[in-house]
Amino acid sequence: MYEAGAIAFVTHEEGRIVADVSVGAPRPWEYQYFLKDHLGNVRVTFSEKKMVTPYSATMEPSTNADFSNYTNRSVVTAFNHTPSGTYSQLLNGGATTGQIGLARSLAVNGGDIVDLEVYAKYTAPSGTSANLTGIFSALASAFALNSAGPAGTIDGVTAYNAFSGVYGSGPIIGSSSWDPSAPKAYLNYILFDANFTLVDFGFNQVTTSSAEDMTPPYTPHDYLNLKVKVKQAGYLYVYVSNENPTLTDVYFDDMKITHHASAVQQINNYYAFGLQQGSNGFAKQGLVNQPLGYNGKEQQDELDLGWADYGARMYQSDIGRWGVVDPLADKSRRWSVYTYGFDNPVRFIDPDGMDGESTTGSAESSAGNDDIDIGYGQTLSRKNFSGAVDVVVGTNTSITQNKNASSSNKNSNEGTGGSQWDKSEFESGFSKDDPQQSERPDLGRVGNSYRLGLSTDFQKSLFEQYWLGSAKNFELLKSQFDDIVTTAFSQGRFRTINETTLNGQNVIGVTIGFYGSEEYARALGTATIYIDYQGNPVGFRDDYDFNPLPWGERSYPNEVLTRIINSDGQAWGAKSFQITYP
Repeated sequence: MYEAGAIAFVTHEEGRIVADVSVGAPRPWEYQYFLKDHLGNVRVTFSEKKMVTPYSATMEPSTNADFSNYTNRSVVTAFNHTPSGTYSQLLNGGATTGQIGLARSLAVNGGDIVDLEVYAKYTAPSGTSANLTGIFSALASAFALNSAGPAGTIDGVTAYNAFSGVYGSGPIIGSSSWDPSAPKAYLNYILFDANFTLVDFGFNQVTTSSAEDMTPPYTPHDYLNLKVKVKQAGYLYVYVSNENPTLTDVYFDDMKITHHASAVQQINNYYAFGLQQGSNGFAKQGLVNQPLGYNGKEQQDELDLGWADYGARMYQSDIGRWGVVDPLADKSRRWSVYTYGFDNPVRFIDPDGMDGESTTGSAESSAGNDDIDIGYGQTLSRKNFSGAVDVVVGTNTSITQNKNASSSNKNSNEGTGGSQWDKSEFESGFSKDDPQQSERPDLGRVGNSYRLGLSTDFQKSLFEQYWLGSAKNFELLKSQFDDIVTTAFSQGRFRTINETTLNGQNVIGVTIGFYGSEEYARALGTATIYIDYQGNPVGFRDDYDFNPLPWGERSYPNEVLTRIINSDGQAWGAKSFQITYP
């Protein structure tokens, strides 16, 4: 990608390659990678480059580029910590130069970790009072804060005013926070966000264990350390101080700051239709512009329009609409030519600005553009995936089947209110003189007579296991599953269609009349065949039972038959079970 006539970066499938011109870089380029969500939105940009920057001050050289306020070098060897060294920094608490010592300011980003450390000793406090009212002026001088400098910079007027608001009234570490038996000398940090609002501050006080009486062997140094975990982009100021109320000589040496820069370069969060949430995310300071965002498309910043380039069209995420007519408008006649993602951007994307695609299956599975070919000369219409089924057989015939049977199927003997039935009327059909009664006398008259009416050994086996309560949930063989699919799909015995999931896969559940005729299916209920969005059968579920339904849900004869089997089956220990595939 070019910017201002030069290559800014090169994109690849997993992210991009940017130039690395940093001092000491092992190679002139840096690999950055994108973390994307299911919609292709670039959520996080991170680098493979590990950035650890140390800053140190041993006080041995006469100058130091890593720290400001590199002054007051003491040559008293008892306070030196550097091996084979001589020098340390002396802060006596005096108002001019004795209150603030070594200082360093850093621009930081969310995810950064900054380790701070310094070694310290002190001598017995004097009885002379220290004037701490000028501590803000001492800090401003140490960090070179400019009351007339550029706003928003690390040392400009905004930073100056932020420090003034915090330290203008004097030291901020109260008596409840310090050890009264030790000098008020600290390793400190103060952290502001990118707008110079105070976010955090911390300190570590010198302890009494480092009091030096100048008698060999000398007292070991006190090791002061802090760890700063940065949660958002901003500015970190680190310094050592002597804020004791009476003049006290405190010596600091071997100060070190280690800045572990986060690998995260940019975080983007979006509203549903793609508008980026400006207050919920960040871009690393100094980051080479990374314009790929929503759906992985380039965000145009010319004229501050905020459009995204999809190729065929420009998308306006602030209103969730395309700027021009859909080039394939005839393919999606049920939708506005300016609509993005079928008005469901959580599931659908439009890779090139021409046609929507589902991220969980076929785009038209819910959008309603085309049909699903399930074989056997039939397709499922996608106009409505709930309730009654619209099945297209071949190319000409449309069949709509509703769950409820017509009230004309009810028998006139149903009784007042449609809630009475005559069990003896139907038991008379289970004749004791039936020549086949002896086939399974152990099922009783009702169970055996019902079994004899079934057409296949598989159906008979299922009923026997139900009637005797001996069945456990079991999985169909592949051949049995294939036979059920063939029978159901070839006869078009569909009832309802719903989108659902099966074993974590997005599928279409097609309820069918399972074991026999449509009337028989109404007596037993229905099973469900699951197909994927290419029309391939992938699963089956059925609860084998004889549960009654409210009168009118089934035809009258079948409802009475169901209730007889349900009632008599209880005496035989009948138990429902589930049939599955896979």
